[in-house]
Amino acid sequence: MNQSNLISTGQFVKRLPSLLMSMPSLIKGIRMATSTDLTKSVGLALCFEEAVGKNPDGPAVISEGRSISYRDMDNWANRIANLLLSRGVEKGDSVAILLDNRPELLASVLACAKIGAISAMLNTAQKGKILAHSINIVEPKCIIAGEECHGAFDGIRDQCDIQHQLYFFDGDTLTNQMPNPIPDQWEDLAQLSQGQSSDNPGLSYSITPEDPCFYIYTSGTTGLPKAVIFNHGRFMKLIANFGLVAVRLQSDDRLYVPLPFYHATALGVCWSSAIPNGAAIIMARKFSVSNFWDDIRKFKATSFGYVGEVCRYLLDQPEKANDRDHNIRIIVGNGIRPAIWKTFKQRFNIPKVMEFYASSEGNVAFSNLLN
Repeated sequence: MNQSNLISTGQFVKRLPSLLMSMPSLIKGIRMATSTDLTKSVGLALCFEEAVGKNPDGPAVISEGRSISYRDMDNWANRIANLLLSRGVEKGDSVAILLDNRPELLASVLACAKIGAISAMLNTAQKGKILAHSINIVEPKCIIAGEECHGAFDGIRDQCDIQHQLYFFDGDTLTNQMPNPIPDQWEDLAQLSQGQSSDNPGLSYSITPEDPCFYIYTSGTTGLPKAVIFNHGRFMKLIANFGLVAVRLQSDDRLYVPLPFYHATALGVCWSSAIPNGAAIIMARKFSVSNFWDDIRKFKATSFGYVGEVCRYLLDQPEKANDRDHNIRIIVGNGIRPAIWKTFKQRFNIPKVMEFYASSEGNVAFSNLLN
């Protein structure tokens, strides 16, 4: 046996106790990931509702000055879901989502999942004919846009046929002053949903694996963007593979996500890592290399989501005395280059890197379960 094999065997033996302790979660995850029952009730909403039962008062989403518990997040999504139902949105209809990273985005996606509607996760950087194309190819019944993004849609409104245009004020930056008035042709979604029941619409159990959950758009590097269907069965595989097997966050963990939630790494991988045991998602509005570690410390994050370029940008910054002053124990993402992997772990004292390989439009994925 050569030296590298001895090292690998030693590392495995060292990790064996923790693997044995995690065996119930691993077995549950493997069973869930390999299930072929297409009639079983599954999905994002059902998993989130189970997390509410496990950790109702724990934070589900933290964003700048706000912290929203699992129970409150669920009630909020129920009110939005009931409003959408009252506007004629049904299972299989698509709802365009045009929001920056903030709790309203996750509440809207969860609301859609509760009634079987499909969230079309629009890239907030898109404008003009590209945005119009992304909207029109999924034929949404309504659009949910944030104050920070609605102008992009207003610029191509005449190119789209959308029945309802629902508007969220920028809740992360509101002051005690009165917000600006609602723009013409938009309706205040926060105000409208307040009048709705917070009771569960009761449709979560009607969702099965092949029902679409959300659309993730390709980058459009080889033409106009394409909408990739991400069904509830695939989300369950993420819950299994990341939430129960690979990452296994607990109710006191906090996962910092500086990635855009219109991409699958944030919306799929990171959110599915947090939900099963009721961990918190910390939503950064945008990635900031200068604020990254300050945010990690400020919000007491124990994990973060990444793409390879995030790690490279952080590593390129001048070294600081407090580079290792944090509570991060595991990170999850993809794309760290081999040339910086060990250097990044050592400089910032990252105990565990859960790297995966996958693509939004692909049908295979794997991750380094043994670090």
